[in-house]
Amino acid sequence: MESHPEHLLTKILERKSIRKFKSKKVSKEHIKKIVKAGQRAPTACKVEAYSFILISDQQKRTEIMDATVSHQSTRQFMMEAPVWIVICTDYARHIKLSEKLGIEAKFETVSKFILGLIDASLAAENMTIAAEALGLASCFVGSIWTAIPRISEILNVPKNVLPFLLLCIGYPDEIPAERVRWPIEAILHENTYSFPTDEIIFAHSKTRKKWETSSPYRLNKETENRIYRDLAERGFMKDRTTHV
Repeated sequence: MESHPEHLLTKILERKSIRKFKSKKVSKEHIKKIVKAGQRAPTACKVEAYSFILISDQQKRTEIMDATVSHQSTRQFMMEAPVWIVICTDYARHIKLSEKLGIEAKFETVSKFILGLIDASLAAENMTIAAEALGLASCFVGSIWTAIPRISEILNVPKNVLPFLLLCIGYPDEIPAERVRWPIEAILHENTYSFPTDEIIFAHSKTRKKWETSSPYRLNKETENRIYRDLAERGFMKDRTTHV
């Protein structure tokens, strides 16, 4: 590992999502270091509202893919990745701790949902940087949040645990080009929000061919309502589908 003081910053700036992995196994020691790095992320009120589930069983991997992923290219790199870690927002452990102490753990559904996602997402990002530092690479698969009940069933997670993100890790077998991001003047604001100029907007629009067909946010009303119900059943948010 380099001793240069900006080594970590370089790893962050050069990070890329990798979709082609070598068959080389990742050691248990490396996996533990990656998880420990996740634990060092900021956490609201020391609750650590997250859990990580390592998926080593091939049958479970197949079931997860069948429930969430239809694109063959995504399935291909998932099958190649030697390490799968499901990122969960987890309040069940804290509630159990509170029961043992004889106190009541109270969470409002909105804050529970948002703070839990923040905690788990910050931890997940730390894990990707740790993987980079160890010579590994990673790619997130976000589609598991569209099949929360099935993923919960496969992983036998209790209520108040929400599996919402899958992290694939392995040794990279490709060096993809750096993907273009918005220029810094479009995303950094000082004291007040301001839209980027038309020139910047149109220049950025040319960095992607099909904006309207490649967004993960396009859900039909039926799917959106189902996800509301799924979140409510897991103990997160309220079922508002009857009011939509």
